Amino acid sequence: SPSRARIRPWPRAGSPDRLPTRIKNQKKMAPPMVFLPHEAPLRAARLVQRRDRFLADVRLEGSEELVEAYCVNPGRMEAFSCEGARVWLLPAAVGVTGKGSRRLRWTWELIEHEGTLCCANTQRPNAIARAVLERRLLPGLDDWVELESERTVLPEALLPTSSSP
Repeated sequence: SPSRARIRPWPRAGSPDRLPTRIKNQKKMAPPMVFLPHEAPLRAARLVQRRDRFLADVRLEGSEELVEAYCVNPGRMEAFSCEGARVWLLPAAVGVTGKGSRRLRWTWELIEHEGTLCCANTQRPNAIARAVLERRLLPGLDDWVELESERTVLPEALLPTSSSP
């Protein structure tokens, strides 16, 4: 006689029966950590004003010096950019001529918001993602051969190739 499938109710949320066997039997492991330090020690400051999308006036803590900082975040950041907010700045080489030369000595990296440090530099998450990929920490994305960011694909490379001469 054919066996009948047993129907049972769906387990309640939080019930150990809800997890697949392979997950229930896995040993709990801490997620891999990625330490990605900044190029130089950060300097604490207080936000005076965000003038436009790319510039902010800040007052360095300890010296009370008013300086301009480059903001690598074109977003509005209205919830974060309150006068007096604590920010952290990365020093940069200034006056180097050629490609990548800078006019401003500081880059705004972090801001404290309601007791939490938040990244203000939109390039930083890309650097973290690259570090995770280079260390092959993401299952399913760990067997790559070549890692290149924002590769340019030529339009002819998107066309199907013809097998006939």
